[in-house]
Amino acid sequence: MHFLLLLVIIVLLIILLSRSNSKNNYADLKNSIDRLNDKITNLTIRIEALKKEKEASKAFIPATLRTIQPLAPKDAPVSRTVKLSVGPSLKNGMNFLVNDSTHVNDKPVRVGELQVWEVNNASLMDHPFHLHGFFFQVLEENGKVPEYMAWKDTYNLKPRTKIKIAWLPDNRPGIWMYHCHILEHHAAGMMANFEVIGEHEQLTDRMKAHSCHV
Repeated sequence: MHFLLLLVIIVLLIILLSRSNSKNNYADLKNSIDRLNDKITNLTIRIEALKKEKEASKAFIPATLRTIQPLAPKDAPVSRTVKLSVGPSLKNGMNFLVNDSTHVNDKPVRVGELQVWEVNNASLMDHPFHLHGFFFQVLEENGKVPEYMAWKDTYNLKPRTKIKIAWLPDNRPGIWMYHCHILEHHAAGMMANFEVIGEHEQLTDRMKAHSCHV
């Protein structure tokens, strides 16, 4: 194919050169050659594209992407309950609440201690629950086990939806938070701070002295 293209170019150049008898025809000759080169380039690109289309795809999806071991069984006892709700407010019109309060200081958790939380959306609107800095597994939603196991850091709770999640605080002590990932809901109060403490520290209410994120 490339040999034929080269042969065509040579023949066309000979014809064009035979017709150019003076220097005045040089510009026309150059323009003709440029246009010819553009056509040859486009033709070559199309030929290569057709070749690629005929090649069989080498992509495939494996039968199992990854095996994820569950952190806890579906019936694991709940260690914390988180209720997301809304309520009227004379000051703000509407408050977005965690356990009936805004901008909550929640209880601490210990490094390496399994957490099983029940998160309940008691409102009539969606609330994407986000656990800041950690990943969790959804053990059940409204009493049903999810179709597949996955690691999440955010999960959308539809109205009147309840989920049970399991997660494990790793060795990153400090102040963390969970909140609704709709920023307006977060800013209006639907968030909570909590502290991750070391394995040998005592569980105390030190968070009472910590100012809430607003």
